[in-house]
Amino acid sequence: MAPIDDDGSAAIQREAAPSTQRAATDAEAEAVYEVERTAQVLVQGGYLRAALQFPDEQLADATRVAGALQQRVAAHGCRVFILADTSYGSCCVDEVAAAHYDADIVVHYGRTCLSLTSRLPVFYVFGREPLDVADCAQKVADALPARDLLLLCDVPYAHALDAVADAVRAAPGATGDVVASTISVRDRPY
Repeated sequence: MAPIDDDGSAAIQREAAPSTQRAATDAEAEAVYEVERTAQVLVQGGYLRAALQFPDEQLADATRVAGALQQRVAAHGCRVFILADTSYGSCCVDEVAAAHYDADIVVHYGRTCLSLTSRLPVFYVFGREPLDVADCAQKVADALPARDLLLLCDVPYAHALDAVADAVRAAPGATGDVVASTISVRDRPY
């Protein structure tokens, strides 16, 4: 992790990691990057120019995702475009770059610091990494039997957290309360 600085030098000196494709197939890309849900947000919100911001390590999937998304929203007058080479760390929304292209929303992919934006709405797509729910729940139940639990996860696994919590509650010998954390992004489109 780059040190925190006040003058932006860490972002300027950052070296981009080679971009590797994360999704092997179009169907996998559409699932991981939540293309259908993103298209619904763009259409329902009436957005016409959507800036897609990918972190450097996911840029190899960007054109595939943008193409699939454009197919779903073009009939509604929406155009999507990819922001690359962001001015700040990839966790921050690059409102400046999006504004240069007259975007009316930013779709931010990947890890994020969830810092507030001042000009544009942001739709966050954390990604949906695969998770073996039964295996995960069994390991949690085996390691922490008969205890109250608060389950936390990294954002790419948030889609599966309720299912893991349900499976832990149903595990043999589970007697404590099991609570799954949630991610709340206030003042966002969805």
